[in-house]
Amino acid sequence: MKPETTNDVTTFPYGTIDPARATEARQSPRRWYHTASWAFTVLAVGLLAWTALRSDPRSSGQQPTAGGGTGSLPVFFELPGFSLTERSGQTVTLGTLKGKVWVADFIFTTCQGPCPMMTRRMAGLQSNLAGEAGVRFLTITVDPRMDTPDRLRRYADQFRAPKDRWLFLTGEREAIYKLSTEGFRLAAIVDDAAAAPSDHPILHSTKFVLVDRQARIRGYYDGTSEEDVKRLETDARRLAAEGTE
Repeated sequence: MKPETTNDVTTFPYGTIDPARATEARQSPRRWYHTASWAFTVLAVGLLAWTALRSDPRSSGQQPTAGGGTGSLPVFFELPGFSLTERSGQTVTLGTLKGKVWVADFIFTTCQGPCPMMTRRMAGLQSNLAGEAGVRFLTITVDPRMDTPDRLRRYADQFRAPKDRWLFLTGEREAIYKLSTEGFRLAAIVDDAAAAPSDHPILHSTKFVLVDRQARIRGYYDGTSEEDVKRLETDARRLAAEGTE
């Protein structure tokens, strides 16, 4: 039996095909992919917000201890040891920073979101604190697959980052994400299935973290906020002036 077409609807021996529905059916895998990607993004953003809220000592109910003096900064957490690779190829560990006050953040070089602003804020911060010899700055990539030491070097050069004061670090992704979430208590999420070389669906915290000479976290600051970064500058000067407790 041959199919018959009436009013753009084709009738077969075992049913009919409406061209509009056929087109919709052909497009459904693409729509499903976009829907799934959108759903992942919404879920990831929600999880990031929940993790950030849960990990922020100020909103978790976790009380910091006193810093050791009237009006001193609170002490939140002591950082665990780590070993990462600087853009120069040298290994940087927690011991490398012993006796230094330092500020850390997490970014990735292909980020089209807050990372460029965060790095500009960090550049301004380290410039303003150039007279504080005991202060260092750490920028840690959350995309080590792309951000090799050479790529980080070229990125750092764009911001005229001094090699001896502002370190750009990469390493094993598992170690970096563990350091972010369990050490600094900052959220970091990546979707392996959707990740592509030029478009990484990576979500990470925009916080700057102030660390003292004993590798203890003393403050969290919004790295995209001019006001917060000014407050960080003031607090870093205070810690540098305190010397070794």
